[in-house]
Amino acid sequence: MPEVGGPRRGGTQVLLSRRQILTGTSYGIGATLLFHHVTRSRVDTVAAPSRPPHPVPVGPAPERGAATPAADGGRTGGPAPSTEQPNDGQPATGRAIHRAQLADGGRPRSVTKGDGGVLVVGVSSDGEPLGWLTEDGTQWLEHTLATPERLVTEVWGVTAYDGHFLAVGATTERDVRRIAESGIVPGRGAQVTYTERRRSPSVWWTTDCAKWSGQTLDDVVGPHAHLIAIDSHHDRIVAVGGTLDDDAVQGNAGLVLVSTDGASWRRADLGGQGGLPEGSFTGVAAGPDGRWYATSVDITGGAVWSSDDGRRWSVIPGSRRFFRGTALQGIGVDDRRLLVAGTSLMDPQPRYYVSRNGGRRWRTAKLDVSMLAGPDAVVGDLSVISGDVVVVGTHRNAPVLEGGQLYAAN
Repeated sequence: MPEVGGPRRGGTQVLLSRRQILTGTSYGIGATLLFHHVTRSRVDTVAAPSRPPHPVPVGPAPERGAATPAADGGRTGGPAPSTEQPNDGQPATGRAIHRAQLADGGRPRSVTKGDGGVLVVGVSSDGEPLGWLTEDGTQWLEHTLATPERLVTEVWGVTAYDGHFLAVGATTERDVRRIAESGIVPGRGAQVTYTERRRSPSVWWTTDCAKWSGQTLDDVVGPHAHLIAIDSHHDRIVAVGGTLDDDAVQGNAGLVLVSTDGASWRRADLGGQGGLPEGSFTGVAAGPDGRWYATSVDITGGAVWSSDDGRRWSVIPGSRRFFRGTALQGIGVDDRRLLVAGTSLMDPQPRYYVSRNGGRRWRTAKLDVSMLAGPDAVVGDLSVISGDVVVVGTHRNAPVLEGGQLYAAN
């Protein structure tokens, strides 16, 4: 396989194989996914019903973000977050979450604001899906998901609307391939190796973030696919991700699904773009005018796509050239701008980009973030919530939320 030159470490250039890049960017949310092989979460999940009991009610246009299913209950997690106000010269109105360092040991994937508060979601240091929820900006409640044997749940994106959260990801069925005897390494027990039999794109929904129901979408896509991001606007819901090869590891083609109720889904048309071969979509967002935008990544780098209705998509001219060699993770839209987060293959430091003409031209953006802007940062996602740009990720391996005023008590 051809190899791509990566960043130099200690005077030695790291060479990445084509498969490593595709594996990382296909599963990835963050800068390091270009430079490290990804260890996927091995968290068992409760079996999801094949169909939802009734169509998910769709209300007004939601505020975008991402969520992870939570088990019943929850626990208070981590130190109290910093609640610094952005220095914008405006008077403070109540308490605002501008920068919050959550409990150590997790990797946030995204954030949303719903009727129940602000929800940051990701994965724990043990590989379990994890969510941090706050109603007042001062106390965060952690939720995790326990899953049965031989099933793995990965949740990557969510949209919040009309009192509901609708999340997407994948459910993987696995078989035991080999069990190494204990005693091979002193002090270690037996080692179990698994093989994946089926990786099904999945959708979950909840009203309280504590009890989730779900369905797999094998009848729409077939085995070995995943969904990475989701958004909605009025009566249309769009989820994006990618199909995978026979090993369920390497990106095979881009995937966009469209629904009007959260229960029935159909594939969107990617036009004459070749279906994004050997790549995956990584983010999606709807603008106030109902126009849709998505980010993608493949072996050459990133691109930005657009659609008038969420059903028919095309690459925005010039975006492939501008983002060549850059992995994109997360996109936000307001009435004036498109904003994306990305990481160059040659420099693992997060970068932010803005376009003010519908994605035809891009330039570097300076956002109101500090911890998620340096070489010690890994960005999980970028969103626009209530008109504010919000970024989640890790700073020196500690989970961080920055930007905007997600919670302001009057």
